[in-house]
Amino acid sequence: MARQTDYRAIAPAFDRRYEVSDYSAVEAALGIFLASEMRIDALDCGCGTGYWLNKLASHDRHLVGLDASAEMLTQAARGRDLELVHAQAEYLPFEGGSFDRVFCVNSFHHFASKPQFIAAVRRVLRRPGGFTTIGLDPHTGLDKWWIYDYFENTLDLDKQRYLPAKVVCELLTMVGFVDCRTEIVQCFLVAASARNTLDRGGLAKTVTSQLAILTDDEYQRGVQRIQADIITAESNGRELLLFSDLRLYATTAWLR
Repeated sequence: MARQTDYRAIAPAFDRRYEVSDYSAVEAALGIFLASEMRIDALDCGCGTGYWLNKLASHDRHLVGLDASAEMLTQAARGRDLELVHAQAEYLPFEGGSFDRVFCVNSFHHFASKPQFIAAVRRVLRRPGGFTTIGLDPHTGLDKWWIYDYFENTLDLDKQRYLPAKVVCELLTMVGFVDCRTEIVQCFLVAASARNTLDRGGLAKTVTSQLAILTDDEYQRGVQRIQADIITAESNGRELLLFSDLRLYATTAWLR
C-alpha cells in the first residue's frame, strides 16, 4: 500500500512552495481549461490551502474547494471567503451533474483509489464537462531531483503514488471520457546551494510530501548524506549544489 501524507504538520508551511517557485505556467494552463463563454461551476479536488481557488477566482466562475485534511482547509479559510468542503475525493458529496469542470493540482497522487475518484468525477460532471489533473509523472524517467538522489526510496515511493499518464487516460476512457491528452505545462530547472537550502530550512520534512512520507530514520539518513557532501565539497573549495529538473504534466479529458 502506498504511504499516505499526514498534512497536519505540513499545512502551516504549505504555501511556501508558491513563494519560492514559479507556477505561472500552471496558472495559465488552468485558465485555458476553465475558459468558457458561460458562467461555470468548477471543483478543485485536493484544494489544500485554497491557493488555486484564490488565483483562479473570477466573476464568471463559481469555484468550490474540497480536501480531506481539516488542517489544510483551516489554512484556506483564514481571512478568505471561499466555499470549502471537508470530504474525501473518492466520495464527492455532490449531486450528479453539479459541475462543468473538475481539476486537481498536485493532489491526484494522494487519493487512495484513483479509479473510484475518477468514477466520482464522472458522476458530478455535466456535459459538456472537463477534468484535468496536474502533477509529476515519475514513470517517464526524465526528471532529476536531489530528493530522489539523497533520500532512499523516494523515487520508488513516488512511482507507487503516481499513476503513469497513459494509465490515467485509460481510467478516464473506461468511464466515458474522450479526447484525453497529456502535455507538459511547467518545468522547474533549479541549481540551489545545498548550504543555503539547509540553513534556511529547505530540507525540513514538511517541505514536500516526498519527505513527509519517509520514516524518521530514512529522512535523517538523507539529511546526513547531504551534510557529508557539503563538508566534502567545502573542504575542496567548492559549493555543493542541489539540482532539480522537474516537469509537471496536465492530463485532460472531456465529456461530450
